[in-house]
Amino acid sequence: MKIIAKTFKGEVINIDIGLQSTAHLQKILQLNEFIHKEKGLEVDSQKVVFKGKATNNTDVWSEIRIKWTIF
Repeated sequence: MKIIAKTFKGEVINIDIGLQSTAHLQKILQLNEFIHKEKGLEVDSQKVVFKGKATNNTDVWSEIRIKWTIF
C-alpha cells in the first residue's frame, strides 16, 4: 500500500507501507511515526490537514471520515 503525502512546501512524498492492511495505522500519530521512521521528518513537525482543518495526533482516521483505499 502506498501513501502519498504533500508537505507545506509542496514536496510530494511517496511512502510504500508494503502491507495490505491499515490496522497498524488507525491513529494519525501512528502514521506520523511511520513517516518519521521512513523519511526522517520529526513527528512534532508533522500535521495532517483534511479539508482545510488540522487534525490531532489522537484522532482516528474513521472519526474524521478519511477512508483507506488499497490499490
